Amino acid sequence: MKKLIFSTLLATASYAGWLTAEEETIDINSYSPQEQVVETSFPKEPVQQYQEVQPVETSFPKERVQQHRELQIVDTSPISIDILSRIKSDKNFKVALLVPKRVIGRYAKKVSNSILAYLIYRGSSFEYEVFDSVDESEISIITALQKIRNKGYNFIIAPYTLKGANLISRYEDRAVVYIPTIHSKDVNFRSNNIIFGGIDYKAQINKLLDYTNDKLSVFSGKSDLASRLTSYVSEHSYQKDVYIKPIDNARVNLKYIIKNNHRLKNSSIFLNMPLVSSALITSSLSNFSIEPFGIFSTQINYSPLLFSLMQKKDRKNFYLANSIGYINSKLNDIDQNFGNKIKYDWISYSTSIGLDHVYAKYNSKDKLFNEELENNQIKYRTKIVKIDGDEFKRVD
Repeated sequence: MKKLIFSTLLATASYAGWLTAEEETIDINSYSPQEQVVETSFPKEPVQQYQEVQPVETSFPKERVQQHRELQIVDTSPISIDILSRIKSDKNFKVALLVPKRVIGRYAKKVSNSILAYLIYRGSSFEYEVFDSVDESEISIITALQKIRNKGYNFIIAPYTLKGANLISRYEDRAVVYIPTIHSKDVNFRSNNIIFGGIDYKAQINKLLDYTNDKLSVFSGKSDLASRLTSYVSEHSYQKDVYIKPIDNARVNLKYIIKNNHRLKNSSIFLNMPLVSSALITSSLSNFSIEPFGIFSTQINYSPLLFSLMQKKDRKNFYLANSIGYINSKLNDIDQNFGNKIKYDWISYSTSIGLDHVYAKYNSKDKLFNEELENNQIKYRTKIVKIDGDEFKRVD
């Protein structure tokens, strides 16, 4: 657990060592500890050991801990004035970052770097502390939330998966909680103290479908996110017979899947998998003389690494959905100094937007970002870009 209480000029020197981000192209919702990955030249993160989290005495009512696991859907409402007044009462702007490092890995650094970059840009005093729940088990989350509550934090940024988000909603109803990794459409609960900042992947798929023909194909990874993306393609397409090929093992021999596959010729191919695997697919299509109508992907592949991992001829007619909008140039520079590429990194972008909404209300300042908050969800505008040579060009 790490803590910061100071003026922002000291932030970079004292905290940057732990927070230097490394390149990552895997989507947080795609993460699976058991999943095999393709060997690449990218540096691997050292394996870290974690101690088991021990239970602690908490002030949570016992009946809440033992309650039935079924969650009720309740009406959503904007953040209550009551909740915001608790944040306002603090002398310094206070932020607690709650992360399950074993689950999200280097994304913890990205989120933390984004928080620091934003607070340094704003230039006022703040109090900031990192709480690691290690994983998303019930006792780990309860323990971490109790520590946050004991230290008086009323604003929590929590980059968790659906499993962790459900537990946080169950056990935290006092603080404002911002979850930058999940869209409100994907949860079966609502709480007026929880804000969501995840990208609307269904909206991205819908917009990409405007640029396809009627012959649709999908290469899908095995993650929950990949499954959702594939279902969005199927349910919103006019083509009843969508060719879907799951890629369960990153080392699968693509020759037997792609060579002479007439279903792929002149097809609109969706790549619902991380960038490295997507690059292998596009290379194999070219090697086996399969010329698709177009190649399509969501935010998960919107990265400048695409230009180094894919040959120019393999990027022909490649369309991507992007929900990252305007970024203040000075904030962008500070983010880059911390190792973040907020222009392409959706988790850094989402984190900054959620923090911006709460900070602006706390200090009665103008927001830095254009996105609005509606029914406790950040509203993104989806844009379609097409690869033209070595750059992304908007087509919508």
